[in-house]
Amino acid sequence: MTAIPAPGAFPAYDRLIEAAAACERLTLRTTGEEPARRRAWEVLVELSSRCRDAARALLTDPTLITEPVETGRFRAVDLLVEMVGQLIAELRACLRGAGSSQVRADTRGWGEVERLYDAALHLAEIVSTIVPHRDYATQVGAQAISRARLAIHHLALRRAAESVQSVLAAAAAVAHPDPLVIELDTLACTLADHAHTLARFRQAETRAQAAALGLRDFDQQD
Repeated sequence: MTAIPAPGAFPAYDRLIEAAAACERLTLRTTGEEPARRRAWEVLVELSSRCRDAARALLTDPTLITEPVETGRFRAVDLLVEMVGQLIAELRACLRGAGSSQVRADTRGWGEVERLYDAALHLAEIVSTIVPHRDYATQVGAQAISRARLAIHHLALRRAAESVQSVLAAAAAVAHPDPLVIELDTLACTLADHAHTLARFRQAETRAQAAALGLRDFDQQD
């Protein structure tokens, strides 16, 4: 397991720890014997524990520290942290009252709390079990990670190939181009082919990640 990273060195880890801490801060203001307050305390304590478990799980894969956010590997972390924030906001609303011991009767609000809670637990499990690469130390696993990181740049590679081909156009428009022109044109064609292969790989990766989260697709810029 990777040592606990310095603050800022592993943003995904930091965000999960902060989500756990946010839950813990609210538990300090959620004491009381009323059923709603007891349930709120149980939800917050469990969710804090799950967030910390998920953060520790990320440390089992040292390659995640250098994982580009563009790969979408941390999408489950993003969703979990967002959901924890929503749940905390809902809990505060449901527990808001005129006095410290009063609890607002809001059946619909508590239904939303329970819905968010169940979804957050599911996401925490995904972060713990799917986000870390289990085979990062093997040759096959390391190469798969490497390809996924390269694939996010397929557009840049395609544009580079197009740029080289544009530069070569005039030099190639003669009966007998210089051998270097031919060599560079071959390189550009190879680069374009690789870019196309990586684009298809990226599309498959995106769909697989979305399926793991129960989503139809990610928002993509490429």
